[in-house]
Amino acid sequence: MDRMIVPSMPTRLLLLCAAALLFTLGAYDNPPSDPPQHVQTAAYLWTPGLAASDPSRFKPYLTWAYPLYSQADRVHDAGIKTIFYINPVMPQRGEHEYDLLTGQYADVGAKDCSGNASTSYAGKGLLSDPRSPRAADFYADTVDWYIHHKIDIHGGEQNPNALFVDNNGALYGVNPQPCNYDARSWGRAFDRAIAGIHQPIVTNSLAARDSDTATYVDRLTPPNIIGGMFEECFNDRLWSAEEDSQIETIALFKREHKSSGPGWWCYVNNTSADGAASIPQRLFAYASFLLTYDPKYSTFQESFTTPSKFDVFPETGFVPLDPSSNPRNVEDLRTSTGAYVQSYSACYYRGRRIGRCEIAVNPGSASVGVPNRGGLHHSMVIQGEGVLDGGSVAFNGASVGSLGAQSAAILVP
Repeated sequence: MDRMIVPSMPTRLLLLCAAALLFTLGAYDNPPSDPPQHVQTAAYLWTPGLAASDPSRFKPYLTWAYPLYSQADRVHDAGIKTIFYINPVMPQRGEHEYDLLTGQYADVGAKDCSGNASTSYAGKGLLSDPRSPRAADFYADTVDWYIHHKIDIHGGEQNPNALFVDNNGALYGVNPQPCNYDARSWGRAFDRAIAGIHQPIVTNSLAARDSDTATYVDRLTPPNIIGGMFEECFNDRLWSAEEDSQIETIALFKREHKSSGPGWWCYVNNTSADGAASIPQRLFAYASFLLTYDPKYSTFQESFTTPSKFDVFPETGFVPLDPSSNPRNVEDLRTSTGAYVQSYSACYYRGRRIGRCEIAVNPGSASVGVPNRGGLHHSMVIQGEGVLDGGSVAFNGASVGSLGAQSAAILVP
């Protein structure tokens, strides 16, 4: 029998210490040679001050931007992806799409079974019907008009990286309902109608209750759709729906072999509160986002205000990689304490390795305990305003043993 070599006591202690250190640093994974500096982020660059600034100022923090048409090339040349708003689904008075829908494409307007026009925005808008035989022409003409009359007219040399199609989800505020409306078949008709448009599209279609998640995620199937937005993300008491929507969107994008892109676009809007006065809410929203995100297919945007008007915040530089589990739905992450937890083996801040981390979220109305499975000793602390206004994060907060209602924590070594 071969003799078993047993390390001496000092050697065993050294090996145990090394193993503990490797566990803390997450060295059992394969860390990327060039980790992301931030998660995919988005912001409007519409204010005079932001439009007049050198876009390279925003590049270290920003992935996607809505620029002014006149600034599109400058933003694109700075390495920021550009996206432009169009509204062919529920056009309002004063928009080109509305003029098309009341003129050349009047037959595309949605109607109830008595022939009454379906209106939106308290009667100030209309609704296009994707089931119409000429819906595809209407959508294509809308896109062509924006490309030639809004982007090219300013000397645009670059096509946009994406077009944002608003109002493509649940028919909120529509009266009367279109004849024989069914959400699933309506969405599939829209997908068929835009299939011939050779522009990448992000569609605002995901905001819905959990029971309807699959119906609206299904609208992201076409190859030219590269993302879907969930508005009021983690700011509307639809927390489980948002988590499951992100999980299902990422699964669809992987199943369809879509390239890395905006994917599930979380827009924490419907708030104009000051960013520095909203730190607990910011942490709750960002931790909730990270709980089920994928860096290749998830995008984060906020609307908290900042002095600079650049609404990107320092916490978006915290990028966890290598999750310990791949949930089928958010309930897979619920622990016995009631907290929802995801652990990551390699976590970074602006490309600097932090080590392992644990995201813990309590969306409920009562306090819950935090498992802290990795025995992590500190938490991430957010301070101040946006990234251009002196905002910062630190990793020296105390470890968190419990979470109050609607709160979150990010635990670090």
